[in-house]
Amino acid sequence: DEGTDRYNEIFREWEEHNQDEIEISELYQNVLGFGKAYEIWWTEEGNGANVIIPNWKRIYGAEVYIKKTASLRPQKEAAVYMRKMGDELIADVFHPFRSERWRKDMSGKATEDRWIRDEEGSMEYPYSVVPVIEYTGNMYSNPLFEAEKKLIDSLDKLLSSSVNEVDRFNALIALFPGKVTKEFVDKLQELRVIDDLAEYENWPQYLEKSLEKINEFYNDLADRLERLFHKSIKVPDFSSEKFGSADESGVARAYKMLGLEFTASMIETYFTNALRERKQLLDDVMEASSITAPNTEDYKMVVSWKRNLPVDERAKAEIAMQLKGVVSDETLLKFLPQSIVDDPKKELERLESERQSNPLLQMGDMNATEE
Repeated sequence: DEGTDRYNEIFREWEEHNQDEIEISELYQNVLGFGKAYEIWWTEEGNGANVIIPNWKRIYGAEVYIKKTASLRPQKEAAVYMRKMGDELIADVFHPFRSERWRKDMSGKATEDRWIRDEEGSMEYPYSVVPVIEYTGNMYSNPLFEAEKKLIDSLDKLLSSSVNEVDRFNALIALFPGKVTKEFVDKLQELRVIDDLAEYENWPQYLEKSLEKINEFYNDLADRLERLFHKSIKVPDFSSEKFGSADESGVARAYKMLGLEFTASMIETYFTNALRERKQLLDDVMEASSITAPNTEDYKMVVSWKRNLPVDERAKAEIAMQLKGVVSDETLLKFLPQSIVDDPKKELERLESERQSNPLLQMGDMNATEE
């Protein structure tokens, strides 16, 4: 009931407090670029008496270590968040219900090289599980472009070589400046290092390298590497003239996107599992707070994903018209893009309300029944 949905109302307030849209976007970007992303949760006191507000924030993966059990389905036992601040190393060790802070002096001035417990930095919280979430996009926690690093490196080397060639061409190349002997010149000609040499007494001179067709060579090689890159990562080159041409059918375009869809589906599965861990943390805070909230067990978390892809609304509308009478009206409304119908059930309620308030529509329904 939207009028009494206190759980989601509280959750939306917490989402706004933690800028969650930006948070999830950054987590997703880290998963694609680095393979993993981590999120740490803690709490703070709110405005009311005993009101607790959860906080969550993305942190760098290199600063986190998670200890898990040795079972077939490993469970988190603890997590360590370590970072350097000034001349100190700070380590927060997270357990269920509590965290410990430890410090280590790295300035070289300390009398003892050991970790010291920081009681003020330690804290207690209502989380019944380790409040550190690990996000991944696949089984091996590889970045999206992990298998293509060699291709990327090759492209970088190619561009670097191209630039260096132009630099060398612009600067020309000095031919052994200074005094040389006839024997040295004869040896160069014998080895065919340089076929044609002027009078050696006139040196130093400069050899000009010909870069004829060099741009064509580098461009062809760069295009080949780029095609291999897109083929390997299964992401089409959306800037290519061959993608999405006017004479290409929607089915043909869909097949070109199939590899990307498989990749995106796998990432969604793993990322969604991590997002669902939030539910336990949210419930723990809600139950420990003095906020009057419904029974948290009555709620489940649903994670929905939306593609940022163009939709042929006209084609979908035509298909829906052809299916009229074959499937239910609710199914047809669900098939239409969200830009047309965002909530099929509410749309059906609106249609029914319009029929009830418009006699002409009711007569049309009666005629259809008589026929």
